[in-house]
Amino acid sequence: MTDLEILAGNIRKFRLLKGMTQKELASKIGISSEYFSKIEVAKTDNIGVKYLTSIRQALDIELFQLFIEDPDELYIKFIVGKENLDSLERVLDKIKKSVEIRFKVDKK
Repeated sequence: MTDLEILAGNIRKFRLLKGMTQKELASKIGISSEYFSKIEVAKTDNIGVKYLTSIRQALDIELFQLFIEDPDELYIKFIVGKENLDSLERVLDKIKKSVEIRFKVDKK
């Protein structure tokens, strides 16, 4: 999958999650629905930063989320001292109840 296809797919995914039509999002960011359709099917590679920023704002997401291959998986690396490891594990155990978290402890 190309970077452009990843971008296009993520725009579509987040738009649908927000319950917006292509026409509604295009109107919010100030472009024609025809041009927006081309963006969403990866038929244009001339998407300016201005439009990417507007898309990000309209979808209420971070810009990096448009470019990661699988936005459903987010990798976060914690560097924690031994004295705080137990506290972090307790926090993550509480979070696990609402999201799927897999973590590996590398005790060096």
